[in-house]
Amino acid sequence: MEEHIESGIKKIKKFFEGILDVQATLSVEKRVHRAEINIQADGIHLHGEATSNDLYKSIDVALSRIQTQILRHKEKLQNHRLRKKSNGPTRDVQINVLSGEDISVGDRDPEIIRTRRYEMKPMFLDEAAMQMDLIHESILVFLDQQSNQVNVLCRRSDGNYDLIAPET
Repeated sequence: MEEHIESGIKKIKKFFEGILDVQATLSVEKRVHRAEINIQADGIHLHGEATSNDLYKSIDVALSRIQTQILRHKEKLQNHRLRKKSNGPTRDVQINVLSGEDISVGDRDPEIIRTRRYEMKPMFLDEAAMQMDLIHESILVFLDQQSNQVNVLCRRSDGNYDLIAPET
């Protein structure tokens, strides 16, 4: 199985060479074979998963979905002319997720239940929205390439976006 995944990753590297980390989770439950593959690449996170009655087929479908994401990403970069890499500064971000019984009533002080750290690279708003679509997240904190300010992009329930940006 490992060799099959590695050969699929080699095919993906033909399209995208910036792969830094690959994690594959394979599981079998009764007759359902599930493959979940996460790739951390040069500034983006790619995710593919599939279920079928054959584990090799599930792996192939998951890798195919990742390849589609890469091709879509490259096409958007070409269309928006975002190929230029910024020489601007990058900043580290720490996101704390709070938990508590009732934060608004104040029955209990909220606690930090998870912290995620990542390096922000400067990007345009279109690129940030594309990144959100690729990683299937509803919130993205990014460094705006034009203003060099930290912005927050949130996906609304109607499919549109809210942008939280500091006043300049």
